[in-house]
Amino acid sequence: MKDYIKSLEIILLSTIVTSRRISDWLTGRNSTKVRQWQSTPRYNARRIAFHRSETENAKVILGSATPSIETLYAAERGVIELHTLSERYGEGKLPLIEIVKLKNSSEEITPRLKLFTNRAVKEGNQAVYLLNRRGFAPFVLCGDCGTAAECPDCSIGMNYHRGKGMLCHYCGYSADVPVKCSKCGSESILKLGSGTQKIEETITKEFPDYRVFRLDQDSARKKDAVFDLLEQMHKREIDILLGTQMISKGFDFHGVTVAGIIMADIGLNMPDFRATEKIFSLLMQLSGRSGRGGSEGRVIIQTLNEEHIIFDYLKRQDYSGFYREELKIRKMINYPPFTRLARIVIRGKDEDTVCESADTLAEILKKTGSEKFPKIMILGPSPAPLTKIGGNYRYHIILKSSKLKDLTALIKTALDSFKSKAVYVEIDIDPVDML
Repeated sequence: MKDYIKSLEIILLSTIVTSRRISDWLTGRNSTKVRQWQSTPRYNARRIAFHRSETENAKVILGSATPSIETLYAAERGVIELHTLSERYGEGKLPLIEIVKLKNSSEEITPRLKLFTNRAVKEGNQAVYLLNRRGFAPFVLCGDCGTAAECPDCSIGMNYHRGKGMLCHYCGYSADVPVKCSKCGSESILKLGSGTQKIEETITKEFPDYRVFRLDQDSARKKDAVFDLLEQMHKREIDILLGTQMISKGFDFHGVTVAGIIMADIGLNMPDFRATEKIFSLLMQLSGRSGRGGSEGRVIIQTLNEEHIIFDYLKRQDYSGFYREELKIRKMINYPPFTRLARIVIRGKDEDTVCESADTLAEILKKTGSEKFPKIMILGPSPAPLTKIGGNYRYHIILKSSKLKDLTALIKTALDSFKSKAVYVEIDIDPVDML
């Protein structure tokens, strides 16, 4: 198994190797969460693979159960060739999917999920539970005035982690849970919401005789945690596997017949035009863990908002229908795949300086754009949804154009005129998120 995982690492690095003896490129998991390097220099592994295939006369093979909207649209237009599998690999049938409405935000394991989990384990099978939120509680706040504990370096609430106090999931800042509210002095400090650590406690209370394994970013830091998981799952030494999105893809556990999504709404309302696509893809991928060994699979999707349109498509496992619906929305608001995007993030330690610099750069972009590239749409500047991370304030400007060369030319021209040593400017072409 270790050799297999090492081979995957080699494939991931293959887009930047210098060997010319290449006849085929293979990129796995061509989903909305595309392989895009988020540090400087930013690059998109898929686009690099396509570029190298052209220069080296090679083929690119993209594989995914949930290809991105942009990829499907490219296939529809004949830019790339689409091949589909009409049947599930092996003897397994597609699982049955149920949408179950939660009574309230504090309900964690519904009677339906409990019923099918018990049935699976009693028959010698296994269950996987997904909660895409690590830690114990995502909110620490005052029970009297409602003031939330926030990271001093980020505009983000602190998460409570069992045995570690509060932790910021963006910059890593940690602190003890306050004894008193910093605003009103009340000693009523509440830990609200559920993370994987809290759900693990709930599972052990609901199923005291079952063997539970939690896999998330915290537990995965332990030496050989993933290898232990693989070995124990294949030996049927785990009854319930609980995890974040780490467990949704790539695993082939033939004993799993039940997949449960604890809270499917997490992430649906993020200020990102790809939010719905990302959640749909995640839930579809997790559903695919169930029933892979030939036994009938069952998926229980728990939600507070059963009327959301994605749940109709999920229940029918209709990725094509979801694609059509999402494509209509993207066309209406002129977002990819109908345009190319560039995101410029201006960040620095002083918010006034960042705001002024963003205004100045936006003015240069708009003036130059109106003269040379009138078809480019420029939005902003505005505070980024995550306005402060790691002590840096962040403002962003969004550019839209049907021609990538016009976008890059405008940005280069504007940056040549923009002079500021007080801020740092990030350029992200075809950004994977807008946060």
